[in-house]
Amino acid sequence: MWELLEGMILPTLSSVGLAMREHPVVAGLYLVLSLATLAMLGVSLWRGEARKAYWWSVGFVLVSTAFGWGDDAYSHVYRIVALAEEYRAGQPGMLLTNPTTGQVLPVFVFYSVLPYLPGTFLNLLGVPAWLAFKLVLLGQYLVLAWR
Repeated sequence: MWELLEGMILPTLSSVGLAMREHPVVAGLYLVLSLATLAMLGVSLWRGEARKAYWWSVGFVLVSTAFGWGDDAYSHVYRIVALAEEYRAGQPGMLLTNPTTGQVLPVFVFYSVLPYLPGTFLNLLGVPAWLAFKLVLLGQYLVLAWR
């Protein structure tokens, strides 16, 4: 049990502390929004308002997603950029070329292009790829939460 604490939880807490020191406004905004949604979730549960509690929990997930950055987020943003560049060049395909190494990978043979199309479309409209990724991810969560 101590190994779990030492190997996963302590580094996470350390990185949160570092983020708070380096980006106090963003970290403060995240904390305020997170605590507000959790407080409203608690109030809704206390009052027995299941539907409101559900949407406050969805709100917490959305806030966490908006401010969080997963392990593979860079890969998804890269794929959005790569697809947008292919469409700009008029040559969409199933292969992606790594601009650093020149290595060609059959990425979209193994992964569907479909989830990347909304983000690619936003990127083609001028939205930065990281923001397009976040907007599409938040939109997907809302669609999944809607009954």
